[in-house]
Amino acid sequence: MSTLREILEVEDAVAVADSYSLYGMAAGHNPSAAALGEAVVSGRLRLAVPAIVLAVTYGMRTCGDEDCTRAHEPDPSARLDAFCALDGVETVSLAGASAMTVGSLYGACVGANYHGAEILAACHAAAIAKERKCRLLTTARASYCYILADFQDLSGRKVVL
Repeated sequence: MSTLREILEVEDAVAVADSYSLYGMAAGHNPSAAALGEAVVSGRLRLAVPAIVLAVTYGMRTCGDEDCTRAHEPDPSARLDAFCALDGVETVSLAGASAMTVGSLYGACVGANYHGAEILAACHAAAIAKERKCRLLTTARASYCYILADFQDLSGRKVVL
């Protein structure tokens, strides 16, 4: 697993955000997510955000961190709009082989009784990180999304905020 320090030290780094990490960076609720958010704002980090990750994140009403003591906005869309409008944030879609990869990953998750929007979004994020050979940003709260062996090829590229 990669560390936050490793990604922040790379010049012009590129990473893929999952729903929980995107919300965290936009809201700045934990120090690691806030540091990555600042790296995106300053242009040191570029993000690829799968379209479904964006849709799921807009539906989130909390950062998902059980220890978070900050107030959550009832509608985070304005903050997400501003963050996703930054020059270094690219919304991406899947096609062809990557879409098949997502289907296989999600099928394996459903077979293990893990399902839902966050899981499907995590499958998209994982597929794009693999396709682009870059790091996947996630959070401890999202670890259940990547529990299956089908995600093991992410182990060296996953950065937990």
